[in-house]
Amino acid sequence: MREVLYRGRIKNTKEWVYWDVFGRLCSKDNMEVTQFRVATATTDDYISYHASYYDYVYQIYDLLDKETVGQYTGLNDKNGNKIFEGDILKLGTGKIRYVFYGITTFRHTNYEAYAKEFDHKDIGYEIIGNIHDNPELLEEK
Repeated sequence: MREVLYRGRIKNTKEWVYWDVFGRLCSKDNMEVTQFRVATATTDDYISYHASYYDYVYQIYDLLDKETVGQYTGLNDKNGNKIFEGDILKLGTGKIRYVFYGITTFRHTNYEAYAKEFDHKDIGYEIIGNIHDNPELLEEK
């Protein structure tokens, strides 16, 4: 059975948080405890938020940038890093692709061809960033 894991970015600190299928906050590796920072409502000071496995994403829902939420694809790159929707991959062929709803594509075109290319297990694919933190990686050279 595929591990179901999600991630999203906190609006004001740009830090990533992760949660499981039940909405429980966890680490990227689905461990029981995570920590992230949030700015206080009245100042620019940051506080650390220590979450236990029994804290849920709905408790921080208003802090999330909804555009950044993505699901783990069930695949890992050549270094063992989990590939999420929105990640940018460099294939062994040197091509750059990003993950869009679990399908590797580029500029939202020709989904079928790129999904087929990805399914052939290009052994050298590696996460080099994501479309939220590193959009410049997708700029045409």
